[in-house]
Amino acid sequence: MTPPRLEVRDLGVTLSGKPIVTGVGFSVPAGTLTAIVGPNGSGKSTVMRAVTGELAHSGAVRINGATLSSLSPAALAALRGVLPQHTSLSFPLSVMEVVRLGLLPPFGPGNDRDARVRAALQRVDLAGFEGRAYHSLSGGEQQRVQLARVLCQVWEPCSAGTARWLFLDEPVSSLDIRHQILIMRIAADFAARGGGVVAVMHDLNLTAMFAGRLLVMKSGRLLADGAPEAVLRDDLISEAFDHPLRVGALPARGTPFVLPQAAQAAQAAQGATRETSLV
Repeated sequence: MTPPRLEVRDLGVTLSGKPIVTGVGFSVPAGTLTAIVGPNGSGKSTVMRAVTGELAHSGAVRINGATLSSLSPAALAALRGVLPQHTSLSFPLSVMEVVRLGLLPPFGPGNDRDARVRAALQRVDLAGFEGRAYHSLSGGEQQRVQLARVLCQVWEPCSAGTARWLFLDEPVSSLDIRHQILIMRIAADFAARGGGVVAVMHDLNLTAMFAGRLLVMKSGRLLADGAPEAVLRDDLISEAFDHPLRVGALPARGTPFVLPQAAQAAQAAQGATRETSLV
């Protein structure tokens, strides 16, 4: 049996008459944490918004074999949860009320609903925050509340043989390092239990630690697709980010890591070479 997959074929997005994403294609299985990386403006979030159905696009997107356009809003909500890059909330809701928005009907008795909400908040390290006003929280706390809401929506990564999906757009952007690792562990656990995870990421070291697959974007196109150890190479990431970068490898696991200190050294060395060539 073919494992559940997210399949994207020849994806294109045009905004205000300008092509933003062109010819992007990839196929990733459930059970994997896939990260989309690349410089600002490379099209990462645009790909995410198109794949989740938020933006009109050309090409084809299939989730678990079903085309995106064939799924009703209710069916799509039951299949995938989306954490956007930014979430604005106009109403004075409590944390409990915000997280409850992720519960899909039918669910069951009210007590079960509240238990699910509390479990989700505990998972993101916000136990006891149920009665707090959402707008009184810090940016990082609000981000974790929104993730708890999304987790309530797709609580079981795999149900009745159907894989569910998490789409996370910069899920750790406002978090301290402890909570960055916590959220990435939640995402990795979701994938390990049979769900699919696609995350837009900026931190290459966190990405290398947790992702099983990397999609590298540049100028609206897919530059590279592969495992971290295959993609995180000096030449490739230097090309992607238009900046000299160097990658190291830890001997224990072979996990690549990218150091800004090494990048500065590489840039200085490059500058010295240019000066020498002008003499």
